[in-house]
Amino acid sequence: MKHAYLAQMVMGILLMTGGVRLGLAQVPEKQKEEAMVTREYATPLNFLTSANAGLDKNYPYKRKTVREALESWGLPFPAGAEASFDLGRNRLVVRNTAENLEVVDFVVQERKAEAPVSVVCHLTVIEGPGKLMREMNAAAARKMNAVKELEVLLAKGSEEGSRVRVVGDAWLEARPGARARTETVHELRRADVVSLDEQGRAVPEMGTEMQPVGLRLELEAHAGAMSEEIRLTTALDLFPATPETRGMSVSHAKSGSAVEIPVTDVRHVHFESKLFLFNGDTKILGMAQPGGKAGGEDLVWMAFITTRGRAVESLPDSRAAAEKQPPIGKKATEVKQKTDTEEGEARDELDYFPARLMTSFFTLHTVQAPGPLLRVLAQKAAGEGDHAEMWREIEKAVARGEAFFVDSHALESKSGVKAEVQAAREWKHVASFLPDAKGRAEIEFETRPVGSLLSLEPEISDDLHSLRVEVDYELHTAPPAMRREMFHDATAKQLFEMSLPEFHTAHVVTGMTMASGGTRLLALGKPPGRGDADVLWASFLHGMVVRQQVWENRPPEKVKKTSPMPEENEWISRVYLVPPDFLSSGKTARQMLEEAGIPFPEGAKAEYNAKTNRLIVRNQRNHMELAEAFLGPCGLRSLPRSLVFTTHVIEGPGNLIRSAMREAAGRCDHRLQMDRLMAFGEVKQVGTSRIETTPGIKAMTVDALEHKALAELSMDEQGRMAVVQEMRQAGFMMTLEGNLTEDRSLVDVVATAEFHTSLPQELRETLVDPKGHRLEFPFTHYHAAKVTTTLLMPDGAAQLLGVWKPTGKPEFERSDILQAVFISCDVLPEVVPQK
Repeated sequence: MKHAYLAQMVMGILLMTGGVRLGLAQVPEKQKEEAMVTREYATPLNFLTSANAGLDKNYPYKRKTVREALESWGLPFPAGAEASFDLGRNRLVVRNTAENLEVVDFVVQERKAEAPVSVVCHLTVIEGPGKLMREMNAAAARKMNAVKELEVLLAKGSEEGSRVRVVGDAWLEARPGARARTETVHELRRADVVSLDEQGRAVPEMGTEMQPVGLRLELEAHAGAMSEEIRLTTALDLFPATPETRGMSVSHAKSGSAVEIPVTDVRHVHFESKLFLFNGDTKILGMAQPGGKAGGEDLVWMAFITTRGRAVESLPDSRAAAEKQPPIGKKATEVKQKTDTEEGEARDELDYFPARLMTSFFTLHTVQAPGPLLRVLAQKAAGEGDHAEMWREIEKAVARGEAFFVDSHALESKSGVKAEVQAAREWKHVASFLPDAKGRAEIEFETRPVGSLLSLEPEISDDLHSLRVEVDYELHTAPPAMRREMFHDATAKQLFEMSLPEFHTAHVVTGMTMASGGTRLLALGKPPGRGDADVLWASFLHGMVVRQQVWENRPPEKVKKTSPMPEENEWISRVYLVPPDFLSSGKTARQMLEEAGIPFPEGAKAEYNAKTNRLIVRNQRNHMELAEAFLGPCGLRSLPRSLVFTTHVIEGPGNLIRSAMREAAGRCDHRLQMDRLMAFGEVKQVGTSRIETTPGIKAMTVDALEHKALAELSMDEQGRMAVVQEMRQAGFMMTLEGNLTEDRSLVDVVATAEFHTSLPQELRETLVDPKGHRLEFPFTHYHAAKVTTTLLMPDGAAQLLGVWKPTGKPEFERSDILQAVFISCDVLPEVVPQK
């Protein structure tokens, strides 16, 4: 209504001004046709969404045509006028009068203003001599845009022997109005409280909160119309110096005895502000002199932030593009390419497909590359609608040996359902070390996954061409370190000590909107715990809408009389449970099916048993698919006897498995990719399971070592230890629950796979309590990969459930090795197919 009203206002103004001046009423019909102009428009992803408000989203074939949509917005279509719309490219072509095209211009601009928008922020923190940095600040003081100053400093930093260097990088993309954060930090745990009892003995209490030291950026952006104006709320934390630990002596008020405890000093710089920017502007977020002039060196830190807003645009059919890539083990010259016509047909199949039969498939890759290279590529990519070109440059750097893969994941999920994949070492450490009132040690343990943890919650748009996704990605950039802290108790005349963990993490939490088939730079930063070399880690997310169906979904009255012929036209029988009035028209079951266009060659039959309300159909497979398409919308389906799930875990070179990930994107069946991988000698199968179950019933398979480990530990007054053990399964565990979708065309699968990538490992830990008791005990660390997701699977299909980088063995750290889990689903009918 809004667009129709505004468009009518525009038309009225045009008729009162330009229309009268041009004398439109006196132009003959033939001249009117000659005055027609053809114009093409690049439209946003949601261009036709509002025109179809209230329609059934599950049946796109019911949607309005582009002409009906434009007419509903008030656009006239005189003789000779026409309009067409390419859903695959989101391109609108209109032939109309010049005056009417002004209405189209107005409507398209209005729709662009309402299109999904993402805001990208690129942070660069630079250290340099104080004099130079103050000059740059003065030069930018009265400017809206400090991009020149940033370019000058980056250029100086690239000079040999320069004292200018980049000390911090961050990249964050978010939807307007959503809070997002990214951090690359060294997490410290400290003994926050040390109290003295009545006898003056020290009682340390280890805090549960971690102290992050590094770089943390949190922001919330609001983009104006067409993303030209951006309001940004930011909070930036920087920790420019290594924390320092020193001793602090405290005396007891009654006894006068002293206890020496360690304390940690952390230098912290914090900038918090609200900014107004134009699209593409660079601002100086803050400037500080964190180290003072210690040692006579005047160094200043300056934080620059560049912000860009962009409308999410449709991409060419990404599945067709993926199919142009050479398959596993093949060269590009050996692959037959699809024609433009075939690619257009693939897009049409997607455009006329029910949203409820869609899933989303994601791949994520993290790479390490030289800092200067990634900064240049990131600056260029910030203004682009898709980062596929940046990703291609990264792949070239990998091929040259300048960059290498750090982490890879693949994950598929239904719309609106959270999916998770992780590959981590379950790191156990002391969380609490508190003597009770009698001085007995009470110890509590805590487990933290150390590795790679990815959580995605996608939502497929109404037009099926974009994805709104919530992302939580945590990657540990270096192994944990255990720091020993000692306390001196003068009263007890004892030194007691404990181990405190330190973690190195890169973490991003955000929400973004991306086009199906698009590639986005998710995170960029210096990896903590990896030394001072100027290298960065960059994470890329690729997402695609996938249709989970092997035949077209059309209304019953549109069932075609022809279908693709299978290689073997076998005979099969199926049983259907039907309502009592199924044959109330007086026709036989065969007559009803024949009238629907289903052939019955010699030997085929359809028999109805009124006592059991069951319909038995025997026909050739290709004709049976037509029967399924006809009976499905009526609620009639063959009764499944059971579901069979088979799962394979494979391990192999990263390049082969990443190639399979690329091929699998956009496909509903990954069996070909699974078979190709298993055919390679470098790939080995490390886990297999099979389970048969009834729809709606949760099933489980376990192939594991039942390993017992320490769970709790305490000590009494006499120094006797109480030990509590727990049993943990380490191996391959699958939990599955499958249900047929409402039309029974697909299997809705809730799956959890846990695979231990190496055997449990034991580490020795030592504590000394305030009484001088030495406690030594083992910690068991498990190396587990876990995938939890919800899928839609066609009968007989295999799908790539997840990909991860395994942990726990030296070769996993030294080499580019990945593991992948594939799952296949087969629906067994009530009647076994007859040959």
